[in-house]
Formats: sequence, C-alpha cells, structure tokens
Amino acid sequence: NTRTWYRYHHLFAELLRARVQRTQPGAVNRLHGRASLWLEANGFMEEAIQHALHAKDWNRAALLMETVAMKLIVRSQHGMLLRWIRSLPDEAIDPRPDLCLWYSYVLLHLAEFELCERYLQKAERSWKEGDNNAQLAAVWNARGIIAFGRGEAHDALAAGQKAVSLVQRSAPLQYSVGLVCIGIGNFFLGRLG
Repeated sequence: NTRTWYRYHHLFAELLRARVQRTQPGAVNRLHGRASLWLEANGFMEEAIQHALHAKDWNRAALLMETVAMKLIVRSQHGMLLRWIRSLPDEAIDPRPDLCLWYSYVLLHLAEFELCERYLQKAERSWKEGDNNAQLAAVWNARGIIAFGRGEAHDALAAGQKAVSLVQRSAPLQYSVGLVCIGIGNFFLGRLG
C-alpha cells in the first residue's frame, strides 16, 4: 500500500463525481470530508477548505479558514477569503470571533463599512470577557481605519487611543496600528506641524 494520490483532468474528475453522486449519493459528503482531512494533513490548506465546504462541514471549514486567513490577507488574496466566508452560514461565523475579525478586515478592504462594523461587534462581544486586549485593540484599530475612510478624524483618533490604551506595547502590531490611527486623526485635525 503506497498511499499515492493523483490529480485527474478536470473533465475526468467531474465524470467520477457525477458517477458517485448517481450511484452512492450519500457518500459524496463523506468523501469530501475525507479528502479535506487528507489535504490538510499534507499541507494543501486551500484545497482542504474547498472540500470541507463541499462536504458542508461548516465548522471544519471555518476552523481551516481561521488558520490561513492572515496569510491570505497579507498576500492580498481577499477575494478568496471573502468567497469562502460568504459560503458559510451565519451560524458557522457568528460564534467564531477570530473569523468575524478576519471577515471584517476583508470587508474593510472593500469599504463595506456597515457590514464590517457588524462583524467587529460580534468579535468584540465574544472577547469582552477574559484577557483579550490584543484582540480588542484589533477591533478598535479597524474602527479607526473605518473612521479614516469616512473622513471622521475625531473618531479615528479616539479609536487609535482606545487601541493603544488596551495593549500598552504588549502587542506591538496592534500598538503600532493604534499609533497610526492617532497620527492620522491628528494630521486631519491639523494638529501636526
């Protein structure tokens, strides 16, 4: 047993999928689930997410998305992350504050500020209890960027100040972004000279 795997031509793969769907309709989701597990174990995260979505294993798909979200955002692959998250039902997104935050970052990039704020609120509610200051600072920094996008300098300044007060240099990234929000707010208020 060599445990090799193959990538089939997309037309042949489609023929095989159609045959399984016709002959064993209950097996399709199970096979997608098994494929997702194998692909994750072998480092093919994007394909693992696709198969988890095809299997309608929403919790697994959401968990996998959380593990790759930052990498996708850094590589400016917002569209892929957006498609994946939008294919999830709300019940799979709402209880996951990390996924809500990643989704809000994508929405922020698209200037969908109202929807972004809804997901920031969901993340914030989850993180209010416990020691989650870095995560809460990320929420406030996103709000600062939203305020900047809307031309609301006072709100950008206030959000940056809130973020900085939450982390006090304990989370360098969030502290730095908070300082940027403060700087932008002060600049647009004419306080830099």
